[in-house]
Amino acid sequence: LKYSGVPTSQEFIRLRESSGGSFEWVTEEQASKVDSVLKSVARDWSAECKDERAVAYDPIIEALETHLPVKDFYGSNCVP
Repeated sequence: LKYSGVPTSQEFIRLRESSGGSFEWVTEEQASKVDSVLKSVARDWSAECKDERAVAYDPIIEALETHLPVKDFYGSNCVP
């Protein structure tokens, strides 16, 4: 946090106390970015979002396998 511009918990407490409790911990924009990242992580890694992940990534994977097949040292495809 030192270089991110985000106050530490101790700094936050001091800022909140000195501002009369009106210090904003996160902005709406920051909260929106965090929400977006968490949704992306859920889509990319959770079992519940397997179908959504397939819609997003399967066409890309299929195109890569078709147009850029990866071969191992012995010449067989590395992708099952």
